Amino acid sequence: ARWMVQDFTCATLPLERSVYDVGASHAPEYNPKESAYDQWIERRIQLGEVDGSLAALHAIAEVDTLASCDYLIGRLDSAISRLALMLLSARRGPRPYVSLDKPWAQP
Repeated sequence: ARWMVQDFTCATLPLERSVYDVGASHAPEYNPKESAYDQWIERRIQLGEVDGSLAALHAIAEVDTLASCDYLIGRLDSAISRLALMLLSARRGPRPYVSLDKPWAQP
């Protein structure tokens, strides 16, 4: 899918996340009926429920909006929050932030 916004073209490619899900679908307790697979964004794109390019542009806009704040309060287990914090720091130097779940580098 493609979406054009002021000289910027966003194109998305399909992704099969289950390739990276080592062992989860092979575990004895795995039950596809209880799986959140149908809620994954790539599955919803595949089903035509969501436009992938538009979802990507919304994510980029969200990161840019978060990166323009004075302070960031969020969950650092979120790639969006981490990316926003990195962009905010790159633009304006180290900034105060609050993680609602865990410190930045803690697994």
